[in-house]
Amino acid sequence: MPDRFCRVFQAVYIYIMDTRDRVYEIVRMIPPGKVMTYGQIGKITGVHPRQVGRILHQNPDPEKIPCYRVVSSQGKLAENYAFGGLAGQRKRLAEEGAIFSGAKVDIQKCLHKGNCESENLVCYPCRTDRPE
Repeated sequence: MPDRFCRVFQAVYIYIMDTRDRVYEIVRMIPPGKVMTYGQIGKITGVHPRQVGRILHQNPDPEKIPCYRVVSSQGKLAENYAFGGLAGQRKRLAEEGAIFSGAKVDIQKCLHKGNCESENLVCYPCRTDRPE
């Protein structure tokens, strides 16, 4: 029984790492001054938007993986942004030229429409290797 458990755990671990890497790769592709939503990234990777947030909160390299460019679907910033809080996220986005409407990013003007057609990504619904 323990041997079977280890194989199952290993398969789940590999899948999670693969998902984490996909999230980070998508975030790397967001151009300066633009944002994507947790939901967009979740749709591409096949994970819940909250899981996207958890993955980004554990970002190992915020300079190369600009997680501050990810916001809610309403343009709200992350109150618990791991690298400087809400003020740090707003400052970084403003420095890149993101447009704000009050406390939110103007989604109409700043949304990066990254998807499997425009970014050479394969979104989760289009993938053939997804688990059944």
